[in-house]
Amino acid sequence: VAYGSVSVMFAYMGVDAMWFPMYGKFSWFNKTIIPFDMYFSLGYGTTSTQADEKPGTFHIGTGQIFAISKGTAIRWDFSMNNFSTKSVDGVGNFNFLFLSVGASFFFPEAKYR
Repeated sequence: VAYGSVSVMFAYMGVDAMWFPMYGKFSWFNKTIIPFDMYFSLGYGTTSTQADEKPGTFHIGTGQIFAISKGTAIRWDFSMNNFSTKSVDGVGNFNFLFLSVGASFFFPEAKYR
């Protein structure tokens, strides 16, 4: 099933390099201090669509990780995948944007938070 003139994206698998240029802390209602890291990522991988699967996907993203405790964090990510694939109209270049929210669990716990 095609969505408009683009094939549906089923999966992405790739490798990213991440850069964490910013570390900070903020106060939550004057009750607790929450440390955070901001990062940028750049990567390359393979995207699977209903039409085909081939390497050639470029990935770029940004996000933040908020430490709730030494072993738990919440995060958000905003990223874009750019790839060429077959569409209903032929071959096209596509950009998929993703906004995700999640949780992280660290083992062993961080000692610096």
